[in-house]
Amino acid sequence: MFQQYSRIVPPAIWKCRNKACFDSKLIKHPAEISYHACSFMMYWAGLYPPEMQGKILEGVKALLACVHRAVVTQPSHTPRILPAVTVEDNEEAEVDG
Repeated sequence: MFQQYSRIVPPAIWKCRNKACFDSKLIKHPAEISYHACSFMMYWAGLYPPEMQGKILEGVKALLACVHRAVVTQPSHTPRILPAVTVEDNEEAEVDG
């Protein structure tokens, strides 16, 4: 399971990065990457034989349960690491640019 998860995480990170860069949608919680990885694993499970599909889907359910527990136990509002862009920052950027 770990081997498959390690191959799925980079596309999930890439998908979150694309949302941030091109759609201006910031990641609200790091668990979003795990949610995307789980969706990829569920989608790609169809490429495996039925007995392996069952194992993959069981692993996905277990992973989602762990991620859900981690999200629920954290406070609902966490401050952003970077401060929001202010009007003064925009004015400075216009003067410099």
